[in-house]
Amino acid sequence: MKKLLSAIVMLVASSFTFGQVGINTPSPESTLDIRAKNHLGTVSSTDGVLVPRVNDLSVNGSVNGQLVYLISDTGSFTKGFYYWNGTVWTGFGGASGDNTNDAWINDSSNVMVKLGTQSDGTTTRIAGTDFVAKDNGAVGIGTASPNASAILDISATNKGVLVPRVALANSTDQVTIPSPATGLLAYNTGVAGLNYNGYVYWNGFEWRSFDDKSIVNPTITGLTCSAASIFPSTFTSGVPYSGTLTVPYTGGNGGKYNSPATFTQNGLTFSLNPGNLNSGNGSITYSVNGTPNFSSPSTISVPITFLGQSCSVTIGQNSSLANLQYVRNVISPIDTNTPTNSITTIGNLSIRYNGTTSTTANLQYRINGINQRTSVWYWKGGTGGSWFTYYAQNDLNADTWKDFPADFNVGNRDSAQATISLFDNKQVYRITVVANPNLTANGVFPALISSITIFVELLSAQ
Repeated sequence: MKKLLSAIVMLVASSFTFGQVGINTPSPESTLDIRAKNHLGTVSSTDGVLVPRVNDLSVNGSVNGQLVYLISDTGSFTKGFYYWNGTVWTGFGGASGDNTNDAWINDSSNVMVKLGTQSDGTTTRIAGTDFVAKDNGAVGIGTASPNASAILDISATNKGVLVPRVALANSTDQVTIPSPATGLLAYNTGVAGLNYNGYVYWNGFEWRSFDDKSIVNPTITGLTCSAASIFPSTFTSGVPYSGTLTVPYTGGNGGKYNSPATFTQNGLTFSLNPGNLNSGNGSITYSVNGTPNFSSPSTISVPITFLGQSCSVTIGQNSSLANLQYVRNVISPIDTNTPTNSITTIGNLSIRYNGTTSTTANLQYRINGINQRTSVWYWKGGTGGSWFTYYAQNDLNADTWKDFPADFNVGNRDSAQATISLFDNKQVYRITVVANPNLTANGVFPALISSITIFVELLSAQ
């Protein structure tokens, strides 16, 4: 009797039309069309379809498309619907599933979406672990209020940011990072062909350091040890000594050089001071400290090796310079980098132009490493008709920039000459500076980019 009633119910509730089956509908719209009692209405607690429920997926399926429901987490599987794809059981929405509530929150009042909870989907995020995305595209990490001027605002008090670390082959390398965009930032590890170690950016033509200096591997063509000088020039055996050794070089390429390991000779320790080469001739300096085991006028020979070039410097004699030394520095164009790029150093003297445009600024000088009593003679003139001559005696503190009197006007094509005498170490310097603004082409005369040339001669020292 029970079987007969079941058959009657199926006949009433189902309709078979051209191989289609309908449950709770006389007009099935697919091979199997199952409808709730209140079709398209409010769901009841008994609506739905139950597929086979299992508690383990360790056995392979037998037919592609085979469907089951895993009733609880087991192994690497999380509770949910799975189908057999012919190779593995695959969960709806991904093999591993997601058994947490969605942690993203729509925060329309603050025009953002944000992570409201930790990875468990329930624990509230603590201050400083915020992650928000504003409707305008700005992203805040560690802050719920990214700065209005930033597309990415990262905030932390005990962490930093690591940008991609790369090993560039050279300063124009476009293979390690193909087709770098202008402004692209990276950190060069210095372990490949490009020795520079630090942050770099691509300016459209080459990789540059953050201070817009060239990062080419430094090279020179030679050292001129015969023109080297040391101050103070007198040594006394057993008496502590502290001074500076200056060694001229030729053919610098503007690269940055670091300080190699120190070396010791006759009780004196020599430490190369790091810096940037001039483009052309210049000089390097060593800090010299220790207690010598010889006395002047006895001399010793100090071996110098720098960027693959070697020679020997003789120190200890009272007169340490026999030949003329000079350095020339040409800066073009004149811009915001000029106060740094124009620094021209030889011996204990540095000269620079402290202007950023082709208008009016000051030439400046600085005594390096030691306080000095000086005399300064200065002359300058130009097409603007402003001629000026100056002489003064000054006691100058070391490592402090001082203006030459009267401005220096590049727009007037000013020229300047000066002689500076350092009485404490008996050095005399002669300085010549010429400059021009941007000039347009005129007939047979070509256009010129603004530039300034600084030429410094070290005439004598002892």
